[in-house]
Amino acid sequence: MFNWLQFLVDKLVYDLFHLTKGTHLGDAINFFIFDTIKIFILLFLIITAVAILRSFLPPDKIRKWLSRKRQYAGNVIAAGIGIVTPF
Repeated sequence: MFNWLQFLVDKLVYDLFHLTKGTHLGDAINFFIFDTIKIFILLFLIITAVAILRSFLPPDKIRKWLSRKRQYAGNVIAAGIGIVTPF
């Protein structure tokens, strides 16, 4: 999935920074840059998906829906919604 990103990071670290592939320093910097960019991409996608989801589910609508449930079922569902949309 992220092969294109690994290719770009390899070019950056090994060709532009002139680090040797297979050394501890080269591999550590490659891993750090690759995973940092990958985490930012995934975080952006998750935040965007949650923002779109929350735009369709306003808090008042959820509050009304949960108020019709029994107390424990409503608490469990509210906890589940809080886990899915933590932002």
